[in-house]
Formats: sequence, C-alpha cells, structure tokens
Amino acid sequence: MEMQDFSFLNPEVALKLNPIEEGQYIVLQSYPLNKYPSYWYLTFNFFEAEEKCSAYNAVNEYSSCVVRLYHKGKLWVPSYADGSPFKISEQQFWKLHPSYENQFSDLYGRIEICICSYLYFVGKTDIETCLEDDFGRIITSCPNCELSFYEDEDDMPEACRGCLNYDGGFYGDNQRICAMHPYGVDNDICPDFRSE
Repeated sequence: MEMQDFSFLNPEVALKLNPIEEGQYIVLQSYPLNKYPSYWYLTFNFFEAEEKCSAYNAVNEYSSCVVRLYHKGKLWVPSYADGSPFKISEQQFWKLHPSYENQFSDLYGRIEICICSYLYFVGKTDIETCLEDDFGRIITSCPNCELSFYEDEDDMPEACRGCLNYDGGFYGDNQRICAMHPYGVDNDICPDFRSE
C-alpha cells in the first residue's frame, strides 16, 4: 500500500477527489465565503444532512453551513418537508476561467466574491466576469443575484464614505449598511470606520 492511499482517511481530501453524485445532500460552508466552496459532509439522507448542519452551526460562532441538494448538475435549496428540490441555490460551484487563476495581485486586479458566492474580477478600471463559461464581460452588478457593485455616493451615509466595511446591498426590501451596523450609525463618525 502506498502512503497516498491513506489520504482517503481524511474526509476533506476524499470528498475533493470523489465527485458529488446526483441526489446527494451536501453540508456546505456558507460563511465565511471562500473562492472554492468547502463542504465537509455528503449523504443521500436529507434529515441526516440537516442534523449534521444544525449541530455544526450550534457550536461554531465564526462560520456557518447550509444544506444543499445536488440535482441536474446544480445546487438546489431542498424543501424542508421532504428534501426535494425547492429552488435553485444562489450558491454554486463556480469554475474560474484558467486565464484568471493567478490574478491575485493588486497590480492587475483581484478576484472578489459576491455575498451570494459568485466570483468576479475587479480590474483597475472595470469589473468583469471571470468564470469558465462567461469571462471578460464588463458588469456593474452580480449576474447571479443582481447586487449592484457600484453605489451612488449620494445614497451612502456620510460616516460610510471610504469605509471598507460598507456593504450597502439590498436583501429583500432591507438595505444592510455593514455587518457591525446593519442600519447605520446615528452620527457622521463611525467607531468602526476602516480605510485600509
């Protein structure tokens, strides 16, 4: 037996080497967002997946996961009643185009991740798509969830201008200013302002 055969004892390694099968439920990390979604549990039993996900979320403060169903090559949000495909998930296994694989230097631009998990490339002058099946197209909003990448300065609270924590995205009818102050601050100076 070769030493590398023991790599399958590590579930994370084994999952990455074995493709996900049609009809499997995936316990998938939903926060923090990563360039490549990480998953740590696969099963054909919906209720087992829900139980594992709930247990993980109960003991982890700085990360969370969700259950998704792999169906017809896409991730789906399962129905809470029986685990059947309910609606297409915003979170998918996005495949980066090879020409963007090493574009992580601020000299050329950088790969960013939308709150829905979609990958996009922020260049010096434009934002563009960078996925295998759609790359190099100039965009102003996320093609997946339609979140705008450009904010109107007039709509931005004074205390948020230039802050790296600013989100400003709409989630349903509600706008989230940032994670620390979802509804904004009461004055023109924010204690959590971060410019670098």
